[in-house]
Amino acid sequence: MRNHSVAIVAVVSMFGVAAAHAQGGSPVPDGPFARCARAALATKSGEALAVEAVTVVSTSEPAAPAAGSRLLEFTIRGKDGAQWEVTCNEATSAIAEVEEEVANVSEQRFHAGAKVSEDSARAIALHVYPGKIVDVNYELEAKDRPSYEFDIMQAGAPVGEQMKVEVDAQSGHVSEVRRERAQVGRTGRDSTSPPRS
Repeated sequence: MRNHSVAIVAVVSMFGVAAAHAQGGSPVPDGPFARCARAALATKSGEALAVEAVTVVSTSEPAAPAAGSRLLEFTIRGKDGAQWEVTCNEATSAIAEVEEEVANVSEQRFHAGAKVSEDSARAIALHVYPGKIVDVNYELEAKDRPSYEFDIMQAGAPVGEQMKVEVDAQSGHVSEVRRERAQVGRTGRDSTSPPRS
């Protein structure tokens, strides 16, 4: 447990240093995390709220990183108040995806494009990965295409590991599955209301 705490403190410290560098501060040591942090903050400047380390399990999106790719997902609150998830490939330090996170299904752009209800999307996600939904994010992909992202805790999974199942809100297809390896900070737009299971 002590080593886990030390690792978290090191990641939080590096995240703060990378954020300071992106805003014109001191140099940051070079490495996959630092390069990705700089790239994410250069893509969407603002306040870095969290970072998640994930591994792609499966994807049906043609331009997405392949299964097995290790990614860092940075949650950034932009200067305009919008919240973004900027995903960086650890191996290449290239930005793989930029999604806007919205507060809920009632957000105008999300609602206008969604054909699949949240309850139906939950059932689809839990069919693929049974467990308990511990968080849900409402995301706008490229061209404002809405999707639900469910974080699912499975029985017997290692502590802290969750499956992130993305369901396309237009088609109902599972578009991507990622295994969360670690998280530092708080993700999601509304942490005041608990997710339904």
